[in-house]
Amino acid sequence: MELVANNRGTKAPTGLESAYRGHVRNHILSLLSQQTLTFNQILKQSYNCDPALLLHLLEKLADARKIVIRSDVHSSAKYAGQTGSGPNSRSHKRPGTPQNVAFSEESHGIQADALTEANKELAGALPEASPVFSQWWFSPSTHRRLLELMLRLTAKTKPAAFLASGGLGAVFSLFSKSPVRILDIDHVLLHALKGICPKRTDLIEHDALKPFHRLLLRSHHVVLVDPPWGMTQIPVFLVRGAELLAEGGRLVISFPQRFTRPNINRERQNLLRLAGQLGLVLKEVQLGATEYTVPVFERDAYKLVGIHLQEPWRRGDLFIFQRIRKGRISTVTNQPTASAKWEQYLFGACRVFLKRDGEDEQGPPRILPFWQPGLSVYPSTSSRSELWNFASLVTTHNAIARALGRAELSRSLKRLSRREVFSSGDCCEENPGLREPIDKYLFRSVCRVPVQALGAKQWAPPKETR
Repeated sequence: MELVANNRGTKAPTGLESAYRGHVRNHILSLLSQQTLTFNQILKQSYNCDPALLLHLLEKLADARKIVIRSDVHSSAKYAGQTGSGPNSRSHKRPGTPQNVAFSEESHGIQADALTEANKELAGALPEASPVFSQWWFSPSTHRRLLELMLRLTAKTKPAAFLASGGLGAVFSLFSKSPVRILDIDHVLLHALKGICPKRTDLIEHDALKPFHRLLLRSHHVVLVDPPWGMTQIPVFLVRGAELLAEGGRLVISFPQRFTRPNINRERQNLLRLAGQLGLVLKEVQLGATEYTVPVFERDAYKLVGIHLQEPWRRGDLFIFQRIRKGRISTVTNQPTASAKWEQYLFGACRVFLKRDGEDEQGPPRILPFWQPGLSVYPSTSSRSELWNFASLVTTHNAIARALGRAELSRSLKRLSRREVFSSGDCCEENPGLREPIDKYLFRSVCRVPVQALGAKQWAPPKETR
């Protein structure tokens, strides 16, 4: 969803959004027609619907006396349906749901203790204290399920590839005798993983917007892709995954569930058509099989609007394709030829990324956060995508901002990351913006100091692009 927790209901929905909300509303009524559920129980069964929108629709249904809210001082509120207030059957069909649905819990013999040790080794190698800051991290149950699935699909001596899922690929390499290739744009992450992977593992820095080297094409027996869920990004990663796949091989990829955003079901149908053009046939769908950890900053943001997330709520559907013919490698339109260059700096257990695309290079450095009042980090990674085109400084703790004077800012960040001491001239009155915004924003924002305490000016993108 492209909604931020405390922005719900601020603009009138479009026709597409109204239809989408109607589907969610009828889904809620169907869930509550035979049972009484807490908010978190409803959320877990609501196909990746944004918690803020879900709560908003529950309140609207209660106001319309379609459902009742039962609560007491000893437990969370519970929701129940009213007699005769079931869903409209015409609008409640499930759009975009694939026909062949399966969910495999087959164990491939990974011992729990061995997996625990492998995950500890991984966590110790990563640049941040928690894996969720390095990549959008799978829940422990999903992590194990995907490992077992990949072991089941991978033939001995046949290479396996992991695109945008380096941590999972690293752990897989510890349990498999197959050659493993891990492809990721994050060279710092790849360097960290190198220390724990066996020698038969290739770690390749690669920008998914660029074509692969010809030696990588159609050379992998199984490929796992965990793409970003932006509507223009998923097709790119689907194409790249198909490029890596040998004939007869399997492509495993996570797609957003059917209530993720208003247009998602049409997007999913387009992805299936694209897969057919690439020579892929859909073999299996595991609904809700990919569950993602909720980062602390997002959990805290929802608390501010009265939503207490007790367990992971983001889920994807796992699609498993097989290449049956060579297919046509599609050109994905409306995409740049390469990702922008981002410099990286490590401060303790937090990484800072500065965009260097030639824009806003000159002048004194200034940092204009994309904060909401009272928050020192951007509250939702799902909503970050709408601001990504404007962002030029982000951290792995989800602080996000526009940076000006990037040439001088880059030099200052390098010195700060090496813990060099500023000279008195760096903080002189002629250039007062040099140290203060960097010092306050980069370090105190990671500790979640409210914006009012920082005295920083906010910046927001033009209204028509939000």
